[in-house]
Amino acid sequence: GRPRRLDKHNIRRLIGRLRSRWEERKLCWRWLGQEVGLSVSGQTILRALSRYGYSRCKACKKPFINRQNQHEWMRYGCKHCQKPVDFWRKLMYSDKCFFNTSK
Repeated sequence: GRPRRLDKHNIRRLIGRLRSRWEERKLCWRWLGQEVGLSVSGQTILRALSRYGYSRCKACKKPFINRQNQHEWMRYGCKHCQKPVDFWRKLMYSDKCFFNTSK
């Protein structure tokens, strides 16, 4: 069949550029190709990257924290406000869960 316009080397360059900085992920496919020095259409880049499992989608909206969770977080903070700074550095907060990173 017809040879592909993007070989594995060019696709690796595109993937490396995507992984390097967050700003690169926001570029449209055609501009991403231009950044790497390719003169192919955005559809060509889309098809090539989709073969490697890359796709784009809109991020889901993060729900606001309801009043009950606000009060629970406030009570937790007030209860532990006298703890040393090292205590707070070991916690990562995400919505309704906390993760202990000290292990």
